[in-house]
Amino acid sequence: LNHFTLGQGGYFSPENYYNIGLGVNFLTDEGRDFIIKGRFSAGFQSIDESSSPWFPLHNASLGSYSSARNSGEALDFEVKGVWLAQSNIQIGGGASFNKTNGYQDYVGGVFVRYTWEKRKAVYSTDIPDSIFSAYR
Repeated sequence: LNHFTLGQGGYFSPENYYNIGLGVNFLTDEGRDFIIKGRFSAGFQSIDESSSPWFPLHNASLGSYSSARNSGEALDFEVKGVWLAQSNIQIGGGASFNKTNGYQDYVGGVFVRYTWEKRKAVYSTDIPDSIFSAYR
């Protein structure tokens, strides 16, 4: 249940959640001046939420949230990359788009990294997962 009253918890906990689709992950060759990593998935999802009292721990007789059923497309796109601008300077960034039933978000970020040792190439380990982890 995703209601935010006392006793509800305020987290996403549907009765049933179905998500089916197809996805593609990609990664350019490693050991070059740049690297790009990403994913795309598209599918269908259905979410069923049961009814719930407004204040389940204190006074359940006050009223309740009605049950809900939502279904529709589910899209997820993310691309990240790093470019070796100079032997010890990397420039990187990424963008993400997610769309589900009644919810969509856009996230983007850029970074500059200075390394003490000079580098000749970048690798997938140079792409930080933390660009989008705070939003998921």
